[in-house]
Amino acid sequence: PKKMSDYNDDIHNKSNELMTQNIVSTSSCPIIYLSSMTVYGNYKNAPVSENHICDPLNRYAKSKLYCEHLIKENGT
Repeated sequence: PKKMSDYNDDIHNKSNELMTQNIVSTSSCPIIYLSSMTVYGNYKNAPVSENHICDPLNRYAKSKLYCEHLIKENGT
């Protein structure tokens, strides 16, 4: 996101989800997906590991978490 309002922009975040769905559905090679720390919410103590509970606080974070699960479920 380039500005704070982008974190809750439904159109841009839905576009990211659709793009990821398209890549997953057409790709046969492994996918490396770079998500965001925002999926973990407001953790004050660093570092955060992938074992921490996700608590996305905005649309951007929810979109990133959705894409993580989509790729993981697809096995790519």
